[in-house]
Amino acid sequence: MKTTYAVKWREPSGHTFLGRLEFSEEALVLEGRNGSEGAVVRTIAVQELTGFRLAQSADERLDGQATLVVERPSGDVLVTSSVVHAGVLQELVHRLSQLHQLSADTDVPVALE
Repeated sequence: MKTTYAVKWREPSGHTFLGRLEFSEEALVLEGRNGSEGAVVRTIAVQELTGFRLAQSADERLDGQATLVVERPSGDVLVTSSVVHAGVLQELVHRLSQLHQLSADTDVPVALE
């Protein structure tokens, strides 16, 4: 059984979704909804990432909460936990780091500040 995480995310377009995040062997998968759109599924391959880090500035935070910034050439995706659990984002960073290590062709910078 795969572990899933209850998350809220904002795409580069500014659209925000509530749903879940799950890791496949080579990607992270976001599934969710927002009020005006039907269900969406976004798959972000590890090879597509240019980096990932915890947000450092207020404008990178979702609803003022700690946020994971998933960096891609087409724009950053901001992810936060939709439940009150302090360790969720650190666990997501850890899982992304594991995917990064398994992908020998990828040179993705990681910031754990």
